[in-house]
Amino acid sequence: MELADGQRCQRRIGGAWDALPFELIGAYYCIDSEYIIADGPDVKLFDKSTDLWSVQTVDVLKAVKEGDAYNLPARQSVTKVYFAGRS
Repeated sequence: MELADGQRCQRRIGGAWDALPFELIGAYYCIDSEYIIADGPDVKLFDKSTDLWSVQTVDVLKAVKEGDAYNLPARQSVTKVYFAGRS
């Protein structure tokens, strides 16, 4: 997946991550950055309510350090999504 700010992110496949505030769960990790894309009870993984999809990015180091005092940044627009499937 590519975001409007140029970040490229890949789907998370296994592994342990630190606990995030607000019951968020990391779904994608962004290459060469400390950001992940997260979803949770009150946060949609993909918001498709407009022509441009958006996702919630989270600065992992800052979120873990600040806990529930962490302020979620604005959602990022998605510019490209690549789907891989099975036949």
